Amino acid sequence: MAGNDNGKSTGDLVSSGNANQSKAVDIISPHYLHLSDHSNHIFMMHPLSESEDNYFTWRLDFVNALHSKNKGSFTDGTIAKPEIYSLDLQPWNQCNAVVLSLVTNAVDKELQGSTAHVEIAREIWQDLEERFTQEIASRVCKLKRPI
Repeated sequence: MAGNDNGKSTGDLVSSGNANQSKAVDIISPHYLHLSDHSNHIFMMHPLSESEDNYFTWRLDFVNALHSKNKGSFTDGTIAKPEIYSLDLQPWNQCNAVVLSLVTNAVDKELQGSTAHVEIAREIWQDLEERFTQEIASRVCKLKRPI
């Protein structure tokens, strides 16, 4: 941790990992987890639902919530899973698990079954995007037919 003249810590860096592989994580790093970063912290007024046709509104709200916690990189593909021996793997796994949990808790019960098997946040994000954009494209096509 960084210090100042009076001997107090400024809290710019925190320790991550186990005793054998300790690594300081900068608080602006996507790998940083605050004590409040857990699955119940992002509250969604309306969970994603197939019956409500709310994908684009839900997506915008969720992306903003993730970016406010500096975790958007886990769904947009900016941060890929590190190699098995990388010191970044353990903090990546922790953050990925948090984001997976956030996504699962922000979708309707009917969708949770299809998200349960996914282990990487980016993949669940892509699955949801593909599912809902295909549904919307299909509806648009049906609407254009009579015209």
